[in-house]
Formats: sequence, structure tokens, C-alpha cells
Amino acid sequence: MLLLNDGKTPSEIAEFLGGSVNKVSYWCVKGDPDNLESLIDDIMKGNHKKAIDKYIEILLETIEKDPQELGDKFGRWTAQRLATY
Repeated sequence: MLLLNDGKTPSEIAEFLGGSVNKVSYWCVKGDPDNLESLIDDIMKGNHKKAIDKYIEILLETIEKDPQELGDKFGRWTAQRLATY
């Protein structure tokens, strides 16, 4: 939006950003610089959080504990170990 306001064409913006002219043109038309909500992709609006609040609460409580307290042999959490736990 800033580059467009500076007088750049969609082609120049796409080249500068390393993207496609079609995508730049889409956002130049769809985007409203006075309304940040207009920049939210409609595709993403349908995506919902995969982790519910209770899950996040349990996860945060778990990573505060030593894995050995919970009966595991290892001494620190990794993403894989948390996913398995």
C-alpha cells in the first residue's frame, strides 16, 4: 500500500517484493489503507484455533514442570516430547 501510494505500479511492487503481479494487484484493489481489517485474507477467516483454551492451559502447566516429575527419563522438554506427552 505504501509503495502504491508512492506512485509505484503493481509490476514494480511485485518485482521489488519478489511476488506476483496478480497478488499485488489483488491486494492493491482489496486493501484499504484506512482499514487494517481489509488486509485480512478471506481464506484465513475460516480457520479456527486448533488448540482450545483448556489445552493451552495444560500445555503451559506441563512445560513448567520437570519431565522427570511426570515419570519421563529425559531432563528437558522438546516440541516432539511435548507432542508425545
